Amino acid sequence: MTDPFGELLASMDRDRLAATLLGYVQGRRWFRAKSRHVRNGAVTDLIRLEAPSEAVRRGRPAQPDGDAPVLVAMLEVRYQEGAPELYVVPLCIVERGRAAALPLHAVVTSLASGAALVDGLATGDAARALFEVAKGQRTVRGEKGELWGSAGALVHQLSGREPLSVVVPHAEQTNSTLVLGARVLFKIYRQLAEGENPEIEVGRFLTAHGRLTSTPRVLAELSYRPAEGAVRSLGIAHEFWANDGDAWTAALADVRRWFDEQEPALTPLDGRLEALLARAMKAPPTGPTPAFAPRAEKLGRRTGELHVIFASDAGDPAFAPEPLSSADRAALAERASSMLEKTMASLAALHNQLAADARTEADRILEAHRRHVITDLLGQFRNDSGVALKIRTHGDLHLGQVLVRGDDVAIIDFEGEPARPLSERRAKSSPFRDVTGMLRSFDYAPEAVLRESSLPGTRSKYGPRARRWTNDVSVAYLRGYFAAVGDAPFIPAARDEKLALLTFHQLEKVIYEIAYELDHRPDWLPIPLRGLATLVGLGLETA
Repeated sequence: MTDPFGELLASMDRDRLAATLLGYVQGRRWFRAKSRHVRNGAVTDLIRLEAPSEAVRRGRPAQPDGDAPVLVAMLEVRYQEGAPELYVVPLCIVERGRAAALPLHAVVTSLASGAALVDGLATGDAARALFEVAKGQRTVRGEKGELWGSAGALVHQLSGREPLSVVVPHAEQTNSTLVLGARVLFKIYRQLAEGENPEIEVGRFLTAHGRLTSTPRVLAELSYRPAEGAVRSLGIAHEFWANDGDAWTAALADVRRWFDEQEPALTPLDGRLEALLARAMKAPPTGPTPAFAPRAEKLGRRTGELHVIFASDAGDPAFAPEPLSSADRAALAERASSMLEKTMASLAALHNQLAADARTEADRILEAHRRHVITDLLGQFRNDSGVALKIRTHGDLHLGQVLVRGDDVAIIDFEGEPARPLSERRAKSSPFRDVTGMLRSFDYAPEAVLRESSLPGTRSKYGPRARRWTNDVSVAYLRGYFAAVGDAPFIPAARDEKLALLTFHQLEKVIYEIAYELDHRPDWLPIPLRGLATLVGLGLETA
């Protein structure tokens, strides 16, 4: 078929195509609004891309006629309440034989001919065509809007002129990320928000300032300009860095080794923030410590170096440091307070459905909330008159956003928290927001390992070692961080002021975690509940 999509669209009207795409999109991991009530969907634009010649798919020769042509569909999902969302689905048609071997998440629908209409990112068929638009700085017009690419000279140095193989992940992701030729990491954002994605803006800034060895450089960008409204970021290409996996996986492996070691009884240590901060300012401890601690210290240094770069250009309004004003404090405290009230209401409403250990922890937190212990902490932050600066940050820093590269690490994924609006993800904040995000990740790692075993007595046997792992690794991270930032103006000099900012951002983070676990993983709920209890002084988590 010379024009497979012409035949497809002739046999399938727009309403039917929209309904088919809507059914497909709602079942995907990257569909964000699973708790909202969908009204219907509409195909707002279709953009045809020619198939790149001499393509190679997943390291094997492509079909004799080259890559499949691509039809980029823009699907507007409309809800019973609130604003609609725009999703992108690059479509390809594959023949019967190949369609039968595809994973279910790649197939949009079967066609009468026996072929299949597929998601060209889930199969890899659309990757090269989209990359060519970005790399070639081309503009491709659709029925109503257009795709356009932007690239620097580095993309041609790395990608060259030869066709690049395409490696497709086996599992679905929050967005779609593919590796081209073991040289380019190409990410397509599935849900297209109005405005520029922070990952593109931050990546461009870091690439231009070029002094970091811990973040891959940006090669090219891909955007969508609708007929009406703001331009939307559609994709980004980074240089691909070979790595040993993410730091979350490395941390879990180290926790397992730590649990298996037959060391003497460990000295109990105070796990509160003020104790961790005090230990981080002293000389490194002697005695047994997790093998992950040196890597955590290196990660702390890389985080600090990142923040120093973020704060280095006073002439760029999007990145220049600014005072954290009293209005900023009030807005942050109000947002956290609103989240707290909603979360506590949900916790109380679902109380009887929780497992026994979660109910015990929930009771402590609900009682503290009734006694205004938590809201008092928010009030202290709101009324604090300490001098502080806000800068651009990673926005969603945790172990899963870090790649291990031998003895070093790389920090990736600068989108911020995808559930937040772009304006919030681009907003400047205290750098301690990133720091506390990583500290919370250190709390989760040993808990994940504890949950791997169903044997009775696992927690009583390994719980103290789990808390000691978190404490030692957290202190190592803080030590590396403060060594890297030195006397940077965005870090308060006084320990009390450091502690106040760390406390607020950890409070904000654990409230978010409680809400998330209530919705998605109720059996993990005790982790943030215990974290909040320690933070507000309801019990000392020591090991």
